[in-house]
Amino acid sequence: MRKLKQTIASIEKRKVAIQTLQKEVPEVAWKLLLNLLPNQHQMSTGSHKPVWRKTIPEDWTKEVTQKEYWEQASFYADMAVEMAKSDLGKLDELIGHLDNLPQPAFEKVLNHLSTEGILVKPENERIALWTGLIKFASKHKRFADQIWALSPDLVSKIEDVAKAL
Repeated sequence: MRKLKQTIASIEKRKVAIQTLQKEVPEVAWKLLLNLLPNQHQMSTGSHKPVWRKTIPEDWTKEVTQKEYWEQASFYADMAVEMAKSDLGKLDELIGHLDNLPQPAFEKVLNHLSTEGILVKPENERIALWTGLIKFASKHKRFADQIWALSPDLVSKIEDVAKAL
């Protein structure tokens, strides 16, 4: 599927915009980051090019390269993981998006869930995380023959973290 740019802002400006939003309105930034994670069900129709104002440079291209897309997706995923590390509610919510995370962010979440800081929390604080992981792993096992399902080895990693919790 073709990916089109929806802005003329550079990747760096977009990153700074999200970081600023995170500092000023963290809950809005959190929701936006979750919506910016890669997802095979997302779609956009784009917007009309301005007619009256010549704000779009002549050499601007609508196409997003794979490198640009994954650079942004990885940046946003890493931001989401960092925000979730200090908030169990966000961490629980992020578990439901594990299949939308690029591999490095996926690993960071599982590693964080396996840290002593999480494992020593009282059971009543860990139960939501455990439940989320079990539910997530079960869904991917049940639909293992679907193209969107995680591989058995990734599901096994999730189950191992759930056992530790």
